[in-house]
Formats: sequence, structure tokens, C-alpha cells
Amino acid sequence: MLHCSLDLIDSSCGAQDIPGPCKDIPGDIPGLYKDIPGLCKDIPGLCKDIPGLYKDIAGVCKAVTEEIPDLCRDIPGLYEDIPGDIPDHKMSRLTRHLRLTLPVLSFIWLVSLLVLDLEVTRTHTHTHAHPRPPQLKTQEDGHREAEVSEIRLSHEVDQAEVSLSEQEIRDIKKKINEINDKQEIINESVFGQVTGNTSIILIQVHRRLSNLRSLVQNLGLVKDINQSLVIFSHDYWSPEINRLVTGITDYRVMQIFFPHAIHINPSRFPGRDERDCEWNFKRGNGGNGSNGSCFGDPDSYGHYREAPFTQIKHHWWWKINRVFNGLRVNLSWSGWVLFLEEDHYVSPDILHVLATLVRQKGVLCPDCRVLALGNYHKTHSATTADKVKVSPWAVNQHNLGYALDRTGFNTITQCYQFFCHHDDYNWDWTLYHLVHTCARLMVMMMATEMTRVMHVGSCGTHIKKAACDPKSEIESARRYYAENSDWLFPSNFKLQRSPQRSPASRLPKPNGGWGDGRDRALCVAIAEGKDEDILEDLQWRARRATFTSQNSVVKR
Repeated sequence: MLHCSLDLIDSSCGAQDIPGPCKDIPGDIPGLYKDIPGLCKDIPGLCKDIPGLYKDIAGVCKAVTEEIPDLCRDIPGLYEDIPGDIPDHKMSRLTRHLRLTLPVLSFIWLVSLLVLDLEVTRTHTHTHAHPRPPQLKTQEDGHREAEVSEIRLSHEVDQAEVSLSEQEIRDIKKKINEINDKQEIINESVFGQVTGNTSIILIQVHRRLSNLRSLVQNLGLVKDINQSLVIFSHDYWSPEINRLVTGITDYRVMQIFFPHAIHINPSRFPGRDERDCEWNFKRGNGGNGSNGSCFGDPDSYGHYREAPFTQIKHHWWWKINRVFNGLRVNLSWSGWVLFLEEDHYVSPDILHVLATLVRQKGVLCPDCRVLALGNYHKTHSATTADKVKVSPWAVNQHNLGYALDRTGFNTITQCYQFFCHHDDYNWDWTLYHLVHTCARLMVMMMATEMTRVMHVGSCGTHIKKAACDPKSEIESARRYYAENSDWLFPSNFKLQRSPQRSPASRLPKPNGGWGDGRDRALCVAIAEGKDEDILEDLQWRARRATFTSQNSVVKR
């Protein structure tokens, strides 16, 4: 279901879509009932899950209780409960109260539904793409990242990623292994060796060269960038991207390459084996490859794995394990890792903010395991520039520009079985569930109110639009930080006290796409450092299963 977003509401539909007293609600909420089919049925116990809802309408009820004693007790039966012998002089007052009260009650109820729905589903455009349509994330400056009509979910495999010859694959694998083994730090002779508390910026890179070029230039403007180590983690071999990264001179650089990318496994797992089921394949009798037509385990929604989608979670999981457990430079390192992606844009003070949060963490939030420097809110007020909030890690809202130290990494990876078996191909939604279940109350977050990271890539691996314009998104981000330059580089942060909220009664359903046993086994093996040992066996599973099934058919 495509959830309604308040930022996307326009006036294309009028009040004719909203029955009854809702016509009196200020503004137009287009097709509200059509956009939220069966919402009450999908969210059982809603009233119980919206603390303070009845408190908010208590004043309204109080205003009419003299005329309708049972109103607050039995709103659904309002008209049945009105006494039939109300005097005429009171009936006019009653009618006036009803005209004022019902629209207000309806408005409060509908807004509460929308707020709860948005709260549990907000995410950026990289996620939530399987099996349901993607969530739309809008910016708060009035500019839409994307119109609904322009966006489509793509299940197509980019042929550029699966077109290498066997010889090219062997050559690239050899280069990747050499680079991963060497662990060279470019520009180390210029800026000195990495120390025990050097900040590391870890960037996940696919193949969007224009976005990456902008980020590389953007990082060059960050204060103290030459004191950090920037690690680029790639899942695609591109000579152009490699030249861009190795040509950086403003700061230390390291490259690491995800060794299980579909680019170098185009016809076998973790890529798409020719024996794999299509994502929307329907089995006649069920079973995992039992009928010999194709191989694979369906997810919770009956869909089969799509390698371009599962690769993102595999890559994220591999890179975090690689940086904390697989690099020689980190053996005695005790600093923080700041996580970015190729389609991000950062503020000039992002490293200053990170250092300040680390310095104040012992006072503001000693138990926080995550420092979140990014969110999806564009605030233009000096009142938020030096404010932070503390809460359990809201991964769906703070999945860009977050930082972890080794303690935070260990807290997450002790739940690796949960991460690897949760049926959601999105790494961030998987973490969202992990934080609220396996690691409940253990992954606390201290987050800046003013974002220091912006997402400037509305066209991604899953999302295709009629027209993509990364330059305008990048320019919008640049302009935002220029206009708010007076509020950057705060000397200290202050804790923003926010009202306590009751935990959600239930978590959103997983998005699926992660039901195949091979994906889960590879994920576990990465956490245990055994991925190279198990990979060949995983690649042969489809072939063995298909061969066995075909032989059984011949014997019959």
C-alpha cells in the first residue's frame, strides 16, 4: 500500500471525496478514504495506541455534556443516544453544538490516523521497494523530490551490471582481491598516519558517478577533513569511479570492494542464477524447487529474491563488518565511523559536530550507541542548530549520516542472527526491527535537530523517474547550508527535552525480499567471517536442486 504523505497532499481532489462532517475540515485532503483503505482494520487498538487522544478532545466533550450526557461515552451511537424529548429551546443549542463539535472531532481523529501511519512508515526513497510501492520522502522547503505519477518501482536488471565476459570477471576479481588485501591509505604520506581516535567516514558506492563526484568535492569543503580517513566501499568496478577516488588529494582515502557483488557474479549467486525463480513466479504445488522449474525460497509475500535489491543489504552488512573487524588500521582504533552514501550532501561543519557530540556524550547521553547527524527535516531556525534529542535509534528517520563506535557495532552484531533472518531486504528497516526487538533499549541515539546530511539522489537502484535531475537537488542542498551558515559550528549542544512517548504497540510489517535461504546463509557467514568458505556451496545449491529434481522426473 502506498501510504499517504502529508507533504504530497494537493488540492486536485475536493471535499467531495470526504463524506459527512469531514467536509468542514480546513483544507483539502484528496481521496483520504481511498488512500487509507481499511486503515481502522489494519491498525487494531488504534485509540489505545494514540496516547492523549481522548485528553485532546476532552475540552470539546465538556462543552456539550450539559446537553448530551452520553456523548463522550458513546460517540458512535450519538444519534441513537439523544433523548427524544429534548425541549425545542434546547434543541437549537444542541444543533449548534453538534455543528461545531462533529467537524472538530472528525478532524482530530483523521489527523491522529495520519500521524500514526506516517510515524511508523517514514523512510527515504532507497527503501521500502519490495514488494510494495516505495514511500515518497519529500523535503520541507515546499519542493517535491518526486511526483507520484513520475515514479515507478523497477524490477529490471541493469544489463551494464551483468554483461562482463568470464575473462573480464576473472581480471576484475584479481584486482579487487589485491586492493582488499593491500588496504592502501592514499595520501597517508601527506596527512600522516591514522591514530587511535581518527574519525572514519565510510561511503557506500554503487555507480552514480555524478553524485559521487559532487560528494567528493563537497567533502573537500568540510573543516578538518584532512584529519579523517575516508573509506569508499564499492560494489561495482568502474575505471571512471576508481580514477575519481584515487585522484583525491585533500584527505586520506582507502578503497574496499564488496567481493560478492552481482557485477562479478552475473549468472550465479549472489547474482541471479539462471535457475532462479522470477521474482513474481507462482508455484502450482509450492515447495522450494521441488517441481524442477526453478529454484528459490519465497518471502513472506510469495515473491522470490531479486539480486539488485538483496545486494544492498549484503553490501551494507559486509562493509560494517569489514571496517570494524577486517582492517589492519583499526586493530587499536577507538574512534567513530560516520556512514554516508554516494548520493548524500554534507554540511561544512559535519566533522566539527561529530567531534562535539563525542566530547559531550558522557554528559548528555552516556548510554547512547548512535550519534545521528542526518534526518529528513529542513529546519531554518537558529533555535534548532545547537539542539539534540535522545531516543531509541529511529533508523527509518535517521538512516543517513549516523555514526557508530565499536561498542555500538558490537551491540548490533550480537543480534546478527536476527539481522540475517529478518524478511526485509532493506538494511535500515531490518535495523529498525532489531532495535525494537533483539536489542531493545540497548541502541539509544543522540540526534541533532538540524540535519548535517541531505539525500540528493531521488533516482536510485529501485526508483525510476521520467526525469532525474541530481544537479538541482545538489544545488538545493548547497543553497540550504549557505543560507543557514550563521547557525553552523555550534560550540556546544543542548539537550532538547521532548515529551515521553509510549512505544508502538506493533512494528510495521517487514517488506520482504529476504526469504531465500542462500541470502540468509551468506549474511550469517559474513558476520562469522566465513563468507569465502561458504560461497561456492551456496552457488551450487540451485544447480544441485534442479539436477536432483530432473533426475527424479526421469526415473518416474
